[in-house]
Amino acid sequence: MKNLAHRLEEIKTELKDNLGRIFWSMKNNPVYRVYLHHAIVDDKPEEFEQFVQEYYPENRNAALDELHALKEKIRKVSSDEAREIFEKNGVNLLRSDIHFMEEDAIFTMYKLDAYTNREKYIQEESVDYVDTFTDTDYILQTKKDIYLNTVEVYQEKIETIFVVDKSKQ
Repeated sequence: MKNLAHRLEEIKTELKDNLGRIFWSMKNNPVYRVYLHHAIVDDKPEEFEQFVQEYYPENRNAALDELHALKEKIRKVSSDEAREIFEKNGVNLLRSDIHFMEEDAIFTMYKLDAYTNREKYIQEESVDYVDTFTDTDYILQTKKDIYLNTVEVYQEKIETIFVVDKSKQ
């Protein structure tokens, strides 16, 4: 499993062309996401707290609230247990906090209805390092255990829109 320093170095390499040109809100900042990830998985919040204090002091309370709320929801589960949870909740898509191929990625469950275009979530080859999406089947086939937010299931439903073709009336 990669440590915090290694992941931060990967992000610096990935983002080097954009540094100084793109400014993120705290929650969209990939470095924030990596610190938050390690605070949860490694159960070492000190480095996360230092990062937030240095870069987002005005959001310190919100960041710590997010950390504590997520820690309560995330469990390491076997792929068999994950399969049961997915089937019980109709989950067909996962979002990972860091790249889904990382062995300690934390997954959030999504339930898409039959009309939602999954392609808007899943790319042939994901190039992003944070907030990447993948199929449940792929994760179940490639991972023995996963970190999973076992409490929340996000749903996206498309409202049905009827369009009348007036040229045929």
